Amino acid sequence: MLFDPDTVAAGSTFEAPRTLPVGIPHVLIDGRFVIEDGRRTDMLAGRSVRRTPCAD
Repeated sequence: MLFDPDTVAAGSTFEAPRTLPVGIPHVLIDGRFVIEDGRRTDMLAGRSVRRTPCAD
């Protein structure tokens, strides 16, 4: 991951938790743009990571 820490900031708040952060114009997952030029794409890449039960 490459970014400039001087330009990155969280955009979300408790009132607007889905607001994207600023300063990260492009995000690739599995080689596909999911954020391009600061905007979400329709691409659904990667897989969700689910919690597995602990072995007793």
